[in-house]
Amino acid sequence: MVPTSPCTASMIRKFGASPEPLFDAWLDPGIAERWLFTTPASESHSTTIDARPGGAWTITDRRDDVDYAATGQYVEIDRPRRLVFSFGMPQFSPAITRVVVESRRTPTAVCSR
Repeated sequence: MVPTSPCTASMIRKFGASPEPLFDAWLDPGIAERWLFTTPASESHSTTIDARPGGAWTITDRRDDVDYAATGQYVEIDRPRRLVFSFGMPQFSPAITRVVVESRRTPTAVCSR
């Protein structure tokens, strides 16, 4: 069954790092290729990122002698707070998904006596 209206999913993760290096991990090809759309079964991996609004990205991961390509385009880049891009895997579906990544610092608790 294909949804007739947009679906939204949210995920919250906490990291022991500031938002800046986490944000850069999405946009730096040398970092992204180590974690984004790759698995331990990957035979090879290539990452092309044009990190600017309107810029395209492509990640190709080879598994069992088959290339799987994810593609998209950057819509918004507001370092280190917000990243918006499209995501698709044309070999499986013509559908395009919008991904929004938001980063923020978690306030540090301050105790006073």
